[in-house]
Amino acid sequence: KVDSGTEFHYLDISMFWDGNDRLGIKVGLKPNQVLSYLNSSSTHPPHVFRAVGKGVCSRLATLTSIPGLSRRARVSSLYPDHAEALRRSGNAPHQFPRLRALKQKAAAEAAERKTRRSRWSRQVFFCIGFSHLWDYPIHQILRRLRARFGLQWLRFSMSYRRFPNIRELLHQDLKSKMLDQIESLDFKDLTCNCSNVDCCADGDCRKSMVVYRLNCRLCDKFYIGNTQQKFKTRFQQHCTGVRSLLQRNVPSNTFVRHMAEHLREEHTPYSPQIIRDMTQVEFLWQGKAISCMKSFGTLRCQLCMEEKLAILRASWQQPDLLLNTASELDEGCKHRTRFHRLCRCAD
Repeated sequence: KVDSGTEFHYLDISMFWDGNDRLGIKVGLKPNQVLSYLNSSSTHPPHVFRAVGKGVCSRLATLTSIPGLSRRARVSSLYPDHAEALRRSGNAPHQFPRLRALKQKAAAEAAERKTRRSRWSRQVFFCIGFSHLWDYPIHQILRRLRARFGLQWLRFSMSYRRFPNIRELLHQDLKSKMLDQIESLDFKDLTCNCSNVDCCADGDCRKSMVVYRLNCRLCDKFYIGNTQQKFKTRFQQHCTGVRSLLQRNVPSNTFVRHMAEHLREEHTPYSPQIIRDMTQVEFLWQGKAISCMKSFGTLRCQLCMEEKLAILRASWQQPDLLLNTASELDEGCKHRTRFHRLCRCAD
């Protein structure tokens, strides 16, 4: 329990009880903390300096909740240290706004964003490269077509895509030249090291960053997957999954369940060699480790996108033979980034 009138801190927030045992919240300062903001003598564009004072005041107002605070209270009176730091940097506004006005403005903007998002469910978005070649703006042409053909359901929003400028083109060209003949030592393709058994991928079992297809030789059904590690390691994981499902009933992916069903129907004991004989491996796509690694863990993971595209194509062309389920298209990226040990490609 915290006694009345006591103040305590959590991160950069200060909480306290007032005389009427009401909880108040405001932005606090750590011991020996020195506030400093972007100096006006730097080379940033003007809109950056204008945003500093506005952003600081908005943040302070949002994180402040003091019962019984006067309507006329300004940011400078409640936070004199922050106001003085803004004055020293030259980014202070001519007159610091009132906290009540900033809170009302923030609430109105939040309500407007919520209303705008609710309309997006019925919006049709057009993403078009920006160009001056059109006689009329694209949005005017779309409105005329909507009125001409009576497409009242069409509620569109425009998003213009900017083409790369000279700086970005030069940077991209320089990066491609620096990485020319360079590859990742940890993810480079290695020669097959299978001994005493047939290779599961006809000598390509130590490829990395691949989208693969596993074809069942017994019923022609197939499974599409991806892996950032060596394919041999991933295939061994599939075999281990079949053994765990048969012996301990541990759930796994659809390929493992399919192989386990065949073994149960044929009354065949489990063996990795039997799984290899029942499976035909085909590589659909292989990416470069350095470029693929940059997108791992994001919504635009290149390896995941290539796998999902392959699953979609197969679901259109051979839906009866595809083992993958629809839930695999909604899964997030499970790949993890790593540091590269770079090496020069062999001639």
